[in-house]
Amino acid sequence: MKKILVLLVAACAILVSCQKENPLKKSDDVCRKMEDAAFKSFCYDNFDSNHDGTISTKEAADVKTITCKGYNITSIKGIEFFTEITQLDCSHNNLSSLDLSKNTKLKSLDCSYNNLTSLDVSKNTLLEYFIYNPQNTGKYIIPTGWDK
Repeated sequence: MKKILVLLVAACAILVSCQKENPLKKSDDVCRKMEDAAFKSFCYDNFDSNHDGTISTKEAADVKTITCKGYNITSIKGIEFFTEITQLDCSHNNLSSLDLSKNTKLKSLDCSYNNLTSLDVSKNTLLEYFIYNPQNTGKYIIPTGWDK
């Protein structure tokens, strides 16, 4: 009986160790807190390079350009995890606010044709190309010289 119990425990241990779990837990998925289903879907479709159903911090760091123009996106919360992006085109969506304070490597930004009521790009000091709709009412904090 003791041998059977030992063999049973050993078999269970082997089965548990053989179960290959995804090394990236769903809680490590940078898209888990994204509010907008369209933006989340766009990110999974374009940046899940190993096709495991998640976007790791490494996968997010590998992204240099995001072009999500015209996807009917209302929020790009979660963009802060894509810290290496240098180009962002989120034009022709339904964004009302945009926080790019963690995306300090941005050189090119097109956020035109949205419903922006607030925009702060004061931390995006590398911007060389910047298109937005200043005619919308709201609070805009933009680099010196871009408002002329």
